[in-house]
Amino acid sequence: MPEEEAGFASARKDRSECLEPTERWETEGGSLASKRVRHGTPNHPSKQLSAVVCNLLDAIPLAVIISNRHGEIIFCNPACEALCGRSASQLHGILWQKLLDSRDWPILPGRSARQWIDSQHQAFEARLASQTGALIWTRQIIAPWSMDLTKEVFIHVVEDISVNKAKSLEASAEKAELARDREHARFTLECIGDAVISIDVQGRVSYMNKVAEQLTGWTREKALGQAFMDVFRVVDTNDRTAAENPAQLAVDADGIVQLAANCSLLRPDGSELEIEDSAAPIKDADGRPSGAVVVFRDRRYSRATSSKMSYLARHDALTGVGNRIALFEQIDQAIYLADKNAYGLAVLFTDLDNFKIINDALGHNAGDRMLRHVAEALTASVRDTDSVFRYGGDEFVVLLKEIGQTEDASGVACKLQETVGQRMRKGLESNVRLSVGISLYPGDASTSDGLLRAADIAMYQAKILRKHNEGPGHCFFHPDMLSTGRPNRRRNNVGGAKRPNQPDQPE
Repeated sequence: MPEEEAGFASARKDRSECLEPTERWETEGGSLASKRVRHGTPNHPSKQLSAVVCNLLDAIPLAVIISNRHGEIIFCNPACEALCGRSASQLHGILWQKLLDSRDWPILPGRSARQWIDSQHQAFEARLASQTGALIWTRQIIAPWSMDLTKEVFIHVVEDISVNKAKSLEASAEKAELARDREHARFTLECIGDAVISIDVQGRVSYMNKVAEQLTGWTREKALGQAFMDVFRVVDTNDRTAAENPAQLAVDADGIVQLAANCSLLRPDGSELEIEDSAAPIKDADGRPSGAVVVFRDRRYSRATSSKMSYLARHDALTGVGNRIALFEQIDQAIYLADKNAYGLAVLFTDLDNFKIINDALGHNAGDRMLRHVAEALTASVRDTDSVFRYGGDEFVVLLKEIGQTEDASGVACKLQETVGQRMRKGLESNVRLSVGISLYPGDASTSDGLLRAADIAMYQAKILRKHNEGPGHCFFHPDMLSTGRPNRRRNNVGGAKRPNQPDQPE
């Protein structure tokens, strides 16, 4: 016998209860308690129960069981048979605990007969296993039988609570899920970078996250339950008039509203903080207003973020110099100023000779370091008014503004080559050299696209001349070069450049 069953009943010795054969009883109908006992004792409950009591127990719609001191079933009514899906003869003599799911055995109250006898009653909930194997949630009350019988007999009243239990478990699951959702929302609000304050229908603070604590200067403990406008004191930065309550405005407008511009948040320590915010109404399940939520931030960080995004949009992530978007913008601007002030400008298109060989030999990390060194060298070689851009790969463009003579551009090209050469003096890097093509405005072209195309063609010619030891590695554009042109490249049109929004050309 399993250990759990051993705890419910002692060994079945000297068992005197012996019912008549059940065939005749089932034919006649009725409950086990109404039959005579062939070899019973005078105190056997089945013998002493009157017909009135038996009929009463049979008529009760709740399941009723009577068990002896060993926990064995000696009576059950028809409602019990229906609940368990077994006949009275099948139930008679088995331990009543075995009707329950074994997982619920540990929660059963007092297992010894003495504990049952000394108690008024015991009540608990447990799952009952029907004949089909289905588990039925039941609520059971067990008490000593006290109708002039031995006290070592017990009556069980068993109620099917499956429907209510299912609703209760469903409600508990929904409650647990709601608690998880609330905790997830709370964690999210604590982690975001904006300050959040929620207000109830009376206009009092019901929640604020850590960022709101930092910006308002109020602790959450002190702010909860306070009037919102006592915590969120906002004035116009210019005329010092009090700002309207954004939470109330959101409720009245039944939508999202923005705080007026140039507003300052007054903190308890006397300091002020320029903020920007928005507010939105909160509604209950029926769509009725139940409060509002206000989200605000320090305007300094908003401006810093905007500036950072603008910087990243126009600068090369690897080298930090301007990218192609900034290149076209600045050439167009430089052309406008050159026309207005009657001076020239030059575009220098540069390329690193042998870079691919070095990059493949030393690896991409070494190649990236080399490109950063080149960008630093180019930037150090030009004036503050001039600009350096990474066009793509190992190609860079230098924009020289306000040049007076052609020789000025040539001198800068020489300086660029010299400075880059100094950075590449060790190991394999010493084989890397800078080739430069120069185009001038307005002589060579009148647009940014034309200037870049002309400088690109001139740079290609400089590479060819250097390869045959016929030039210094830089040269100016000349119309005759158009007959030679430039091979198609992924980033360029034939012999020229394209704007960032143009599709790449096939190689």
